[in-house]
Amino acid sequence: KETEYETEFFQQIEEALKTLDEKHRVVFELYDLQHMPQKEIAAQLNIPHGTVRSRLHYARLMVREYFKQFPPEI
Repeated sequence: KETEYETEFFQQIEEALKTLDEKHRVVFELYDLQHMPQKEIAAQLNIPHGTVRSRLHYARLMVREYFKQFPPEI
């Protein structure tokens, strides 16, 4: 069973993902949430491996930026 903290964390992740455009969100979800290898993502989306890496990089930057609005917990 999820704790209250985990539930809140997953809700915040969902909100952060809403800030991404679709092409970045899809790559982020496949790699970071579903643990699909980058080469498989490239094959599934029919895009170059380098494009997967780039989209993942920028998606992570945007998610980090989203979380900057929350104060760090002590």
